[in-house]
Amino acid sequence: MFQVSVIIPVYNTEIYLRQCIESLVMQTIKNIELIFINDASTDGSIEILSEYKKKYPDKIKIIDLTTNIKQGGARNCGLDVASGEYIGFVDGDDFVEIDMFEKMYHEAITHNYDCVESDWFVEDAENKTKKIYTSPDYTGVLNENSRIDLILNATPFWTKIYKNSIFKENKIRFPEKYAYEDIPLIVSTPIFINSRGKVKEPLYHYIKRPESTTTTINSLHHYDRLNTTIYLLNDLKTRKLYYSYKDEIDIQYIKRAYLVTILTCLKKHKNYNIKYLFIARDNIKTHLPDYTKNKYLKTLSLYQRILMQSNDISPYLTIVVYRIFGELEIMKKRIIKFCPTSH
Repeated sequence: MFQVSVIIPVYNTEIYLRQCIESLVMQTIKNIELIFINDASTDGSIEILSEYKKKYPDKIKIIDLTTNIKQGGARNCGLDVASGEYIGFVDGDDFVEIDMFEKMYHEAITHNYDCVESDWFVEDAENKTKKIYTSPDYTGVLNENSRIDLILNATPFWTKIYKNSIFKENKIRFPEKYAYEDIPLIVSTPIFINSRGKVKEPLYHYIKRPESTTTTINSLHHYDRLNTTIYLLNDLKTRKLYYSYKDEIDIQYIKRAYLVTILTCLKKHKNYNIKYLFIARDNIKTHLPDYTKNKYLKTLSLYQRILMQSNDISPYLTIVVYRIFGELEIMKKRIIKFCPTSH
């Protein structure tokens, strides 16, 4: 058995793929399984993967799909064959520190943790900006308060390794053929683990690229959040786990399905996407009709709450409110610029 299996979906990332692969084949942990899933790429990704497979036949496994099923489906294919004691995830256009999995695995086996997490870098493709993000510092056996806090402060799953048994015994799967497939897992996995460790340093490099899933403009894939958050609700209801953490799960749904969709309609298109403002409103009314009673709603900013409240009334009002707040922000900046501060 491998100590760690790393699952890497690949779709048309030939420009960045070598850096990703190099950071993985050079890992200081030796007993590692690297499962690359070529998700029907149309560029030269499969040729690059095959080249490295020849160099590292004992480490690299390739699953070559003929139909694109997006990252969720590709990761599920990896989960089906992963044989490592622990499982990690890396995106094909990111890279990691070469000692990431050794450090995380050492922490995991030393304390028999179900999950170990690190901090991470977020940087742009030209490496002009780099920021460190940190995850909560909880270590040891989770109590109810720490579990709730991990749900509320859901962090990326590619900063973590999990016991393989957590996925197998709970039959955890990603939603397939959608973008933002990670939402259900980053929110729900704290419910399935009993213990957690932390390596208190950034080990993962998440690269924000102009063509990435989260940054593209005028794309309807951003609205896949509506589907993947419904998947989250339905999955936990089926497992009879939803009502134990209803407020915590719901606030994640409110933020990721309703608030972010509203902001996407306003900011991620050259023209406001009225259609999806209406769809977002219908969605929240159907799945969370009592969302305004959520006890965590007060943690959102006044501006965010006003946007949602205005959309409840009319999406056209949402646009008016958005424009008013935009004008107020411009006026504020002008006042600051032209009015000297007193000393």
